[in-house]
Amino acid sequence: MKRVISWLVILLLWEYLPAQSDRLVHRVVLIGDAGKLVNGKIPAVEKFKSLNLPGDNTSIIYLGDNIYPNGLPDVNDPAFEEKRKVLDAQVEPAHLSGAGIYFVPGNHDWAEGSPGGWTRVKNQQRYIDSLKLPNVHFYPKDGCPGPEEMVVNEKLVLVFMDSQWWIHRNEKPGTEDDCDCKTENEVLIRLKEIFSSHPGKMILLAMHHPLYTYGSHGGYFTLRQHFFPLTDVNEGLYIPLPVIGSLYPVVRGWFGSDQDIKHPVYKKLIEKTEEVLKTHPYAVHAAGHEHALQFLRHDQCSLYRQRVRGKADKSEGREIQPVWRQRKWSCHY
Repeated sequence: MKRVISWLVILLLWEYLPAQSDRLVHRVVLIGDAGKLVNGKIPAVEKFKSLNLPGDNTSIIYLGDNIYPNGLPDVNDPAFEEKRKVLDAQVEPAHLSGAGIYFVPGNHDWAEGSPGGWTRVKNQQRYIDSLKLPNVHFYPKDGCPGPEEMVVNEKLVLVFMDSQWWIHRNEKPGTEDDCDCKTENEVLIRLKEIFSSHPGKMILLAMHHPLYTYGSHGGYFTLRQHFFPLTDVNEGLYIPLPVIGSLYPVVRGWFGSDQDIKHPVYKKLIEKTEEVLKTHPYAVHAAGHEHALQFLRHDQCSLYRQRVRGKADKSEGREIQPVWRQRKWSCHY
C-alpha cells in the first residue's frame, strides 16, 4: 500500500505596531495529503487539536489529496462510509475551535486523473457542503478551476485554485459549463485581477501542485529510491534493486507523468501562474503533492515564496522571518 504522510505547518502573520507589542493578525494552518486515517485518526489533525489554538483568527487549509486513493465515491458505493469518515476527521477542528476550514482538491480527489474524476471531486464538495457548517468551505466548486478569493482581513487574502483541472485529461468543466472561468486564459486573467486589487496585502495562493520541488515530482530521487525502489509501493519492501531503481528515474524523466513538473502541461501551469505571482510583492504559494517539506524562495527582491508538503515528524521547529519592514511571517513545523 502506498505510504501516506500527512503534515502540518503553521504560518503566523504578525503586525508590528510601534511602541506596542506585536499583534497576531492571523494564523494559517496548512495540512497536506491527509486523505487516509491511521488508527481512525489523521495525525496532523490530532497535532493541531493538541495545540489548543483559538479559532477566531485561525484558518486551516487542506491542500488536496483529501481522500486516498481515488476521491469520494457515490453514496451507494460500499466504500462511501469509509471514505466519508476521512472528511469527517478533517472537519473536526471546525467543531472544536471554530477555525475556518478550506479544502482544495488534488489529483487523488480527481481519481488520479481517471475517467469519472470530475464526479469524484464533486462528490467530495457536495458532501462537505451538506454538513452546513458556516466555517467549512470547499473551493473551487463543481470541479471548476477557480480562482476563488477570500479576504480574511485588512492584511491577508486567501486565493484557491484547482490545479488538477488544468492538468486533467478526462472529462472536466469547459466552455459549456457554468464556471466563472471556463478556459486557462480566463483563469489567468481572473488571477491577475485578484492580485492587482490587493497591492498592500499578503496573498496566499493555495493549490495542490507545487511550482517548484526538490522531490520526485521534480526529478529528484533519494538514495533509498535508487537502491530500494519498492519502498515507494510498500515502506517495508527493502529489497535491493539498485540497477532497476536507478532506471526508474531516467525513464520517468524521459516519458514523464502529467503529475511531474517536467510534463509540458504542468510546465505551462507553472509558467503562467508564476508570471502572476511575481507581480505582487507579498505573494506566498502553498502546495501539497510532494512527499518532502520544503520552503523555497525564488527572488531575492521579492517575498514570493512556496511551501510544499512533507513529513512533519522529520522537521525540527524553527522560525523563518523574511525581511518585511512592518509585517513578519514565521513558520513553525
